[in-house]
Amino acid sequence: MTVDNKRMGIRRNLIIYLDCIDLASGLEIGKVIDITQEGCMILTESPQDINSSLCFKVELPEADVFKDKELIVKGICCWVKKEKLQDIYCMGISFTEQTEEFHSIILNLISKIGFSDGQRKICTTEGDIKFK
Repeated sequence: MTVDNKRMGIRRNLIIYLDCIDLASGLEIGKVIDITQEGCMILTESPQDINSSLCFKVELPEADVFKDKELIVKGICCWVKKEKLQDIYCMGISFTEQTEEFHSIILNLISKIGFSDGQRKICTTEGDIKFK
């Protein structure tokens, strides 16, 4: 079974890549480039071992729609894939601890900065800006 077959939610690529900072070391892990309610994909130069636990913060965009500046994430690295042309890796992270507030922030991220059903849009506090 492939990773895509295991995923329950719809993967949403993000318009803005979000910084991920390891809570223990304070070092940047990489960038969240897509997200679902169950997990995320991180673009990184330093991949984690498969099945390793991670605890990191995702720095949220500066906007009135996000009351917090960061989202604390606990997860497990499910897979790692090296990109062909560069020394960059993609890591699939499965969220292991989720609260109602956590889910609310994820849904808000998907709504506000995620590509949506083939339509590219950016949501601002003024309203949606759509691109054709």
